[in-house]
Amino acid sequence: MNDLEAACLRIGPLLAVIWLAYEQLKRIPVWLWCTLPVIVLVAATRLRWMLWLLVPLIVAVAILKPRVRPRRER
Repeated sequence: MNDLEAACLRIGPLLAVIWLAYEQLKRIPVWLWCTLPVIVLVAATRLRWMLWLLVPLIVAVAILKPRVRPRRER
């Protein structure tokens, strides 16, 4: 198996998942899209730094996430 074929076999399923989740991905805030490359870069270079960035980010998203309240019937 050559390198190009191996890359296509790995990227293909990822693109299929992105295509299936496209409607949900449109709802992600712009600021989160801007921080994603930084997080990936830090994860690739410094794994310990990743924990320092990931834990506060998860806490912030959990706190700032809008809560859905059930509608009252009248």
